[in-house]
Amino acid sequence: MEWDFGWGKKRQKLEGLVGVSETPTHIAAVYTITRDKESVVKAYFVAEVLDLAVRQQRLSQFVTENNLQGADCSYVLTSGNYTLSLVDTPPVAKEETAHAIRWLLKDSVNYPIEEAIIDCFDVPFLRAKDNAQMVYAIATQKGLIPKIQALMEPSGLNLKYMDIPELALRNIIRRHPEESKGCAFITLETGSGKLVLCREGNLCITRSFDLKMSELGKNPSEDGATLESLALEIQRSFDYINSVFRQSIPNVIVLAPSLVDRTIISESLKGALGSTVFSLKAAECLSFEKPMSDEEEARCLLAIGGSMRIEETT
Repeated sequence: MEWDFGWGKKRQKLEGLVGVSETPTHIAAVYTITRDKESVVKAYFVAEVLDLAVRQQRLSQFVTENNLQGADCSYVLTSGNYTLSLVDTPPVAKEETAHAIRWLLKDSVNYPIEEAIIDCFDVPFLRAKDNAQMVYAIATQKGLIPKIQALMEPSGLNLKYMDIPELALRNIIRRHPEESKGCAFITLETGSGKLVLCREGNLCITRSFDLKMSELGKNPSEDGATLESLALEIQRSFDYINSVFRQSIPNVIVLAPSLVDRTIISESLKGALGSTVFSLKAAECLSFEKPMSDEEEARCLLAIGGSMRIEETT
């Protein structure tokens, strides 16, 4: 989720939000202004950079060139830097909830739970069998913070939030025409993927999966097994929300911009699941002063989602 640390020196308040995301090979930053639920990307950059010092330099250059000193920033965590667990809301007083959830997660992390930063967000439906409220609990290690600060502070951005990819993806798909009735939004990387089932601006359920999507098309005889596994992961998500929460989400799939060829995936899912499948272009959800290429959309996707964060009361 997002954690408001209020890091950074006090500077002149700028409109909008900068989203920053990283992979082992790339860094991306997107500056977006949102007004009345309309978002416009004013500037962005994405670069293949391995060295921290060069990443600092490129981010600082982006900030300087676009006069973004002091702008609020949302950093989107990479998948290996947090855990996301679906748990029952503890039966304790509200002021004790955080401590109780921390105790529930102690076996879900590979470091002492005292070193964890914990947050959570509600599943928007009650569990059908007992009307219990469930929450997604997020844990990340405190030791990660100095590493993020080392990247961000030299740039002059005000590191205000930490996001997780699932909620960054929710920020994007909530603007898609199909989302109001409900849909599965899927992002596919070379070796993994994420699915978020969303409706009316809410993240209903999410799951991650490991699939060798980069191998598609290289050996057609093996494509069938990979595509069958993907269809099974998606069907399990639809079945889960129906059986556990008695909620029906339309059989609609939206494929996020990706470095993986979406054509073969789309046709396979239509056949295997009978789904209506859309291949998302980011311009369907927000506007761009400077158009992005397909590759840039894929590499900037989480930074876009981070930059589209809307202030909410929880």
